[in-house]
Amino acid sequence: MKIFNDFTVESNADSSAVVIGSFDGVHIGHQELIRKAVDYADAQRNAGLIAESVVILMPKLSKRVREHAYSSQLHASEFLLTVQERIDIMQRLSVDRVIVVENVEYRNVDYRDFVNDYLLDRLKMRKIFLTKYSKMGRGARGNYKTLTKMVENETAPKFEVEKVDFQMLGDEIISSTLIKKLLTAGKILDANTALGRKHFVKGLIVEGKKLGKKLGFPTANFANIQEYLPKDGVYRGVFRVLDSTHALYNIPKPAVASLGTNYTFSAKSQTFEVHVIGETGLELYGTNCMFEFEKFTREMRKFASKDDLIAQLNIDVL
Repeated sequence: MKIFNDFTVESNADSSAVVIGSFDGVHIGHQELIRKAVDYADAQRNAGLIAESVVILMPKLSKRVREHAYSSQLHASEFLLTVQERIDIMQRLSVDRVIVVENVEYRNVDYRDFVNDYLLDRLKMRKIFLTKYSKMGRGARGNYKTLTKMVENETAPKFEVEKVDFQMLGDEIISSTLIKKLLTAGKILDANTALGRKHFVKGLIVEGKKLGKKLGFPTANFANIQEYLPKDGVYRGVFRVLDSTHALYNIPKPAVASLGTNYTFSAKSQTFEVHVIGETGLELYGTNCMFEFEKFTREMRKFASKDDLIAQLNIDVL
């Protein structure tokens, strides 16, 4: 897969299929859109043409870092995934080319000029796949209706427009906003269904107060999280070490995560700590790790005594 930050490198394809959006989460709705482009390019190649599937990734600009009462180390994002994580998933979906458009200059181009100068001339677009809410160009005026009119007004249309239906979760349209709403409510199973994968966060493991170790449940303390955090509480999930030099690199380990304030010990800042079940002597400081959320198990609360907390932790890890 080729990755570019602008349109200066023209495609050498005879034909390309294009999708466009911010693709936060790359949820199952996004995946359906992307697969349409990938399948179209594959069909063109099978017909003897040089073809590409192209994702134009226009990430929304962050307005804030969602720290709330979290410690300055923890951070958190208003987005489900970083731009690089979105690109990684697109590579697994067999996309040929990703163009990351963060330059406001491209966003302010009239949609007709954007289609003609960039999509047609430089990318050799022959088909674009859009949902009802796909938008591009100045004032977000480029959409399914306006692009369809462009095609209809041409005597010899240069490209096709295909509308792709939304994916649904019950009676709700799957969107990044819906998924964040589900995560904020602790509805992990529904969020994971909409994502088509387990929601995850990544972070650098730093030294904490070692309270878990004193209780017999050592934890890995995450810092510098750049993904969206769900509601405070205790979660079951999967822990992975991401550093390739570590002995546990990418080995899935069952784990319990605690997100929030440790009220029992009068802590003031909120933390994200993960206990790897069955492991007591892991050396993790300075490593990059990931936690995949599988289930919300309980709310954070203050226990009357240390022994009561230990009894609950024993239940948490069963």
